[in-house]
Amino acid sequence: MEGYKSQPIEKWDWYSWTGFYLELQRRLGLSDQDCWNYVSNPNGGFLAFYWHYQGDEGCEQYLQIEEEKLCFKICATHENNQRSLRDKWHKKITAECPNYGLELTKPVRFGKGKTMTVCLYNGEYRECSNGLIDIDGTVARLKKAEGLLDAVKE
Repeated sequence: MEGYKSQPIEKWDWYSWTGFYLELQRRLGLSDQDCWNYVSNPNGGFLAFYWHYQGDEGCEQYLQIEEEKLCFKICATHENNQRSLRDKWHKKITAECPNYGLELTKPVRFGKGKTMTVCLYNGEYRECSNGLIDIDGTVARLKKAEGLLDAVKE
């Protein structure tokens, strides 16, 4: 599980991702929380790391890493306003992102449903040095994403 430290990021396997997520869990102070797991989907699934929840019972906002992607997500409880909440949070987060030095984009297509990605980090969220992970730089970028989410909190 320490392979994430010595392997180029494009060669990471299940164990590299697991070690990376365990290190993020420790560095982000989430040691007592269940913050990562396997997510199954028709494309084969992925390991996800999710944290920094805020909002209310009608709509939570949070961050999620889907291996190579850093996502800003919402969980909209009531079916009748999921689309409007998705649009609202996309606009709010996108408007504030320049203040945090983060370039975000819209997903290729907006999803429909209870849990949706509203913004994606544009590019590689993992900082690297000579092809290897720079964990300090990566955590600093993730802290910026947390700050951005805090800034749009209602």
